[in-house]
Amino acid sequence: VKLTEMFKDKTIEKRYLCICKGNFKNIKGRIETLIGRDPKDRKKMAVVTENGKVAITNYEVVDSVDNFSLVEVGIETGRTHQIRVHMKSLNHPILGDSTYGNPDNIAKRQMLHSYYLKFNHPITNEELIIVGDLKEDFKSVAKRLKLDIKKVSRLNK
Repeated sequence: VKLTEMFKDKTIEKRYLCICKGNFKNIKGRIETLIGRDPKDRKKMAVVTENGKVAITNYEVVDSVDNFSLVEVGIETGRTHQIRVHMKSLNHPILGDSTYGNPDNIAKRQMLHSYYLKFNHPITNEELIIVGDLKEDFKSVAKRLKLDIKKVSRLNK
């Protein structure tokens, strides 16, 4: 119960890595929009101007090569498909995301991975940091594109 409250209270820091198509104009940014049902396709979410909920995503490009970027993402809100929708809104859809991008032969699935959690233990209040391993297919796609995962500082601790 306490952990559920911590997610709601935004006292848990969550970080993700994704491989996006294209090269970003700004290597760091904050996206603050409303996200709601896509008026053209009710099965999808979209950045909307009304009838949506506030969604806040912070991103930083960790590495980039021709036409691809390795991006670290932190979210302040947890909306459905938030990272995927926000990356698409910047015209940098996540590689392999057939819903919010275009299918391709490089990745068999969307290249989005949750890898970092930081929070205080609900009972002892001790700060806990959990860093998950990246999936092999994610590492393999990054390597094939020549994106350097070693540049992700939180993975090197």
